[in-house]
Amino acid sequence: AWYRGNSKGRTHSVGLKRSNGLGIYDMSGNVWEWCLDISDRDAYNKAGAILKNPVYMGDKYADIYSRGYRRILGILKGASGHRIVRGGSWKNYSIRMRCSGRIRGKPASRRDWLGFRLVRLIRKK
Repeated sequence: AWYRGNSKGRTHSVGLKRSNGLGIYDMSGNVWEWCLDISDRDAYNKAGAILKNPVYMGDKYADIYSRGYRRILGILKGASGHRIVRGGSWKNYSIRMRCSGRIRGKPASRRDWLGFRLVRLIRKK
């Protein structure tokens, strides 16, 4: 992972380090990655037992999977509240380089140690 001790104070292109066991590069380090998870300790209690992955929408919770993956972007338009970021960044010490490492951030935040991962579904022919 890219972290404070080896990053020279900046981000690096993806894939310069070895991939993890799933073949995914830079899951820890380089930049903290935004997640859809809301930052609320009681989210699952407040959302009720029927929601598998709640997102806060203005004044109520919605389930991002209730109508399939294609609905995620539409739901996020009305989403509010703090979100979780994971994985640590080039600015952190090596002890923070874990996918379970998490902090919260405002969705409008802009930092040089904060980013996101693009995901694409590859369909087999």
